[in-house]
Amino acid sequence: TSKGKRSKSVKSTTVVALRSSFVWDFFITESDTELDVIYAICQVKDCTRKYVHHGSTSDYRKHLRDSHDITEASIASKTSEQINALKQPSKQLSITEIFKKPLNPKQQKLLNQEIVKFIIGTRQPLSIVENADFRSFCTALNSQLSIPCINTIKDLIDSSYNHMKNQLKDMTIKSIQYIHLTFDLWSSKAHDSYLGITAHWIDKDFEIYSLVLDIGEIQYPHTAVEISHHVSKVFNDWNLEEKVLIIVTDNGSNVKSAVSRLGKDWIPCVAHTLQLSINKGLKIVDPLITKIKSLIFFLGSDKKRQQLRHAQIICNKIEESETIEIIKPIDIRWSSFYNAL
Repeated sequence: TSKGKRSKSVKSTTVVALRSSFVWDFFITESDTELDVIYAICQVKDCTRKYVHHGSTSDYRKHLRDSHDITEASIASKTSEQINALKQPSKQLSITEIFKKPLNPKQQKLLNQEIVKFIIGTRQPLSIVENADFRSFCTALNSQLSIPCINTIKDLIDSSYNHMKNQLKDMTIKSIQYIHLTFDLWSSKAHDSYLGITAHWIDKDFEIYSLVLDIGEIQYPHTAVEISHHVSKVFNDWNLEEKVLIIVTDNGSNVKSAVSRLGKDWIPCVAHTLQLSINKGLKIVDPLITKIKSLIFFLGSDKKRQQLRHAQIICNKIEESETIEIIKPIDIRWSSFYNAL
């Protein structure tokens, strides 16, 4: 082969000896003599996933299972024709494809990191790497890029998180003399409970900083013992035990007791305290508030909102952009009820 070009071989004696696994029904191998590596390439329809083959087939099994819902059990009763139907038809490779040089490991790693930054920065689902349009876009930018699978992205995100966390612990937290915490319990749409813990401090230039230390699932019931145990683990993880002075939470008896168990000073959240005070004051007008909430609920449907908007335009002779929308109050935010009124 002339300099700068490489030869390919669909088969490699190194790999042939290992081909007892079912994954080889869906993967082929290609040798790159210039880089001295062997690639395993997925042959399932519309998939272009490529791995550097190191002898193990565990990554290929995960890819088939997670990306294509193919397992050894799922194809056990299938005929050769049915298995071949899952794969993309073989084609004659073009000269460009035959001699296309893949990215070197350093370039591939850099582009993988950029994909992770994009996913995190724009809050994309991890499955975007399996999206045909996204893959086409990446290929158009760089045809040599091997787009990582979901499992690889998960590993890269974990690695990025741990790297940044260690940097913060070694370079930032270690240099802080005192730190204060806030934490709160909340529930996801799936009704799973989480405890979010945030650190706050002021540097030597009087700049205020906040850092989310942990958002971890917490089991029910949310007792003071359970909460204090969870927070204590975060203390140890970030080496904060001797640095924390004050913890701010809402007025819940369980979180207040948890802070006491941790041996730290507690300050109640001003916003939550104000909320409780206003709620007590509003009790004298409970009948009126109930009627207002009923009216808001009545006008809250899409049809009623549209009718209300139309009535304002006709009666007040205003543009649609000037109409006032119904605001639904939130029980734990007194200002939302004020705005609704």
